[in-house]
Amino acid sequence: MIVLVQSLSTSQLPDHSKNNTIQNFNNAFIGYGSITMPILYKKSEDIESQLNSFFSTLNKKMCIENETAVIEFLLNLSKDIDELIEPFLFINKTVKGAFSDKIKIFVQKYDDPETKDHFISVQLREKSYPEDFIDKVWGVREKFSEQFPDNDWVLITTDFKPVRA
Repeated sequence: MIVLVQSLSTSQLPDHSKNNTIQNFNNAFIGYGSITMPILYKKSEDIESQLNSFFSTLNKKMCIENETAVIEFLLNLSKDIDELIEPFLFINKTVKGAFSDKIKIFVQKYDDPETKDHFISVQLREKSYPEDFIDKVWGVREKFSEQFPDNDWVLITTDFKPVRA
């Protein structure tokens, strides 16, 4: 399976990326941290090390709080690497399209003390909150649910905490 987050042709890829040909598309996919930084993920490699690499790249766009707990939670889901990474790439792209550049995305593992439920919480925060903010959050959640209808381990929300400039 191949995941292209940015719509690029191979002619737009840097020269070093063109050399990373994949013989069997069932064994790898490409995720893009940016147009100039394609990342090749091989399903046959250690998922934990790939998640560490992925989150170190993603941490420039999202704030991953307690990364160790997030990775441990994801590993316990027993999913392929693409099933673990695709939702984060989609969230980043969708949130950036729906909000201004001032939006900040915080990712953490959440343990609900009342229901004993565990999931990944994606908190959307801004310095100040416009009136239509929650409507935009719901719009992102709806797009996410359409793209990943079976995903029950990610919750996109806000806690209305202000982001310091």
